[in-house]
Amino acid sequence: MPAEQVVGAFERAWWHQRLERVHERLPSLRDFRGREHGRLIDEFRELDRRCIATAVDRILAASNASRSAPVALDGSEVGILKREHGKKRRHMPVRKLLARLPVLLPELKPCLMMSPLSVSHYLSPDHHFDLVIFDEASQVPPWDAINCIYRGTQLVVAGDNKQLPPTAFFRLADPDANTYDEESDAAEEVMESVLDAAEAILPAETLRWHYRSRHEHLIAFSNHHIYSNKLVTFPAPVLESPTLGVHLIHVPNGLYDRGRSGTNRIEAARVAARVIEHLQATPERSLGVVAFSISQADAITDALDLQRAAHPELEHHFAGDRLDAAFVKNLESVQGDERDVMIFSVGYGRDQQGNFHHNFGPLTKDGGHRRLNVAITRAREQVDVISSVLAADFALSELAMPGAKLLRDYLAFAERGPEALREELDSIGGDFESPFEESVADAIRALGYQPIPQIGVGGFRIDLGVVNPTAPGEFALGIECDGATYHSTPTARDRDRLRQQVLEDLGWRITRIWSRDWVRDRPAELTRLRANIETAIREGQPARRRRTTPVSEPAPERQRDTIEVHDITSVEAAESLPWVTAYQRCELPALPSTIEFHDPALRPRLVGRLQALIDVESPIAVGYAISRLAEAAGIARRGNRVMDAGLRAISEAARQGILERRGDFL
Repeated sequence: MPAEQVVGAFERAWWHQRLERVHERLPSLRDFRGREHGRLIDEFRELDRRCIATAVDRILAASNASRSAPVALDGSEVGILKREHGKKRRHMPVRKLLARLPVLLPELKPCLMMSPLSVSHYLSPDHHFDLVIFDEASQVPPWDAINCIYRGTQLVVAGDNKQLPPTAFFRLADPDANTYDEESDAAEEVMESVLDAAEAILPAETLRWHYRSRHEHLIAFSNHHIYSNKLVTFPAPVLESPTLGVHLIHVPNGLYDRGRSGTNRIEAARVAARVIEHLQATPERSLGVVAFSISQADAITDALDLQRAAHPELEHHFAGDRLDAAFVKNLESVQGDERDVMIFSVGYGRDQQGNFHHNFGPLTKDGGHRRLNVAITRAREQVDVISSVLAADFALSELAMPGAKLLRDYLAFAERGPEALREELDSIGGDFESPFEESVADAIRALGYQPIPQIGVGGFRIDLGVVNPTAPGEFALGIECDGATYHSTPTARDRDRLRQQVLEDLGWRITRIWSRDWVRDRPAELTRLRANIETAIREGQPARRRRTTPVSEPAPERQRDTIEVHDITSVEAAESLPWVTAYQRCELPALPSTIEFHDPALRPRLVGRLQALIDVESPIAVGYAISRLAEAAGIARRGNRVMDAGLRAISEAARQGILERRGDFL
């Protein structure tokens, strides 16, 4: 070889030998096969799903097994219930009835879902539960929770102290004026919740995975400003889309009726029109509207009523159940709701005199940033921010409260929407976490595609994203390597099932490259990687196929290297070509049946059969060679042990110089 290649060749040979010694000491590495490991992961995923699905049946079976013997009807609790059921009038009060069913009630209904007030109203003081769970506990003051807590043996308090604190429903001092009782509102803000009280005395577990948002930008703002980037969020495969993410709709002529109705009628009409646009364009998506005040919510409702009268075919969207129907709510009543699309009406703006007063109702109170956090995190797919003012209209000196500052920053975030997303294509991602990822990225570039490392803005990143050349705003493929992100995840369920499930649900196509396979058989991994990228580009992302807006036709497939093709119509014609040789089949002698195929004592004979096979039929596929060896041993089915024994025989033959392995061929 040329002299300048000697050092590189020596280093490669030295590292290769060192790696081989490591593999000899560690059977788990030596015997690792990416495809086989992938089959184990697929089997684990299926078993794990079945385990969780059957949990419901196990709970029902345990509940049925613990039931007491049937109670006699005469004078019993069953008799009392049947008599009440048969009455036409003069029914027993519910509280009294439940008090007379201390045994039967938990038999019929082991689980009761009630508000704290309902617990006091309907249940007697001696009614007891094994477990009491509070949801949205940040909104429950301790004195409302005590009556539930003492009834339980165990207690779970679930909530988010970054969302609404305990507070009375949004009050207006005068129905015709958007003014507030400043003193009472401030007093409500300092109320402690049962969540705050529980954090001081109970062990805490933090749930950090964020599932709701189907586009990372929907939660990125809150994750950065409210949760200090501690949430684990998952990036979407689409960077720019009119139906995903955060968008700002500016209403420059909107006027805020300050000191009178406290409404912005022009903005309300634009919100109502936008609701109709969404329902007509994407009727399959659920929708909600959030306003800062009751008065603005009422104005939007009035404007929407006019639109509904003109579009009666859309009325069914408003008649669904609590989880699906379109709604208009104010800031204080939307916690706990979620919709595919949320329209956020700011309402506040310049008055008739052109003055913009920085009084934003509840946002200017203590804890206003928590209210805004609730409003902007209700959407699964899209947020439309409709505002009569822009971030540039805010005077920094007048923003005394965190809530008002956060509103200005959120308007700036929404305003830059599509532009910021386009810029992100060049700036998204981070540095490579390992030389392994960098090596894979170099190989992707050599294939003619653009890789971007560490996709995402939250705690979780996809190792590599391959930009779709036919749709530059999308990723055709996500690539996960067994690097720091993979091995730092503590459980197999999170590492190999849930994370993959969340990403695929968002529309990603994910392929995994194992470092062991990349080092041992890079040509084969490159071939597989190229095929996966081309398939992803050809078929398109599921997220893109769900779009209702027109998508331009894909660009023509990239020009491939030109190869000479011969028209072969007969064996005779083929034999006339200088590079064609006649195929011969090697008949292998039978292997002794007294030695197990995977027994190391048989390996020398397997190597001998391989040599005979190579001499006659090479080049041959690895799988075909193992099948022929198994056939010689009288084995019809290739299991894991047969494959491992065959691969070890191939490695031994390669070490002896009998054959050379190139990718999947010998």
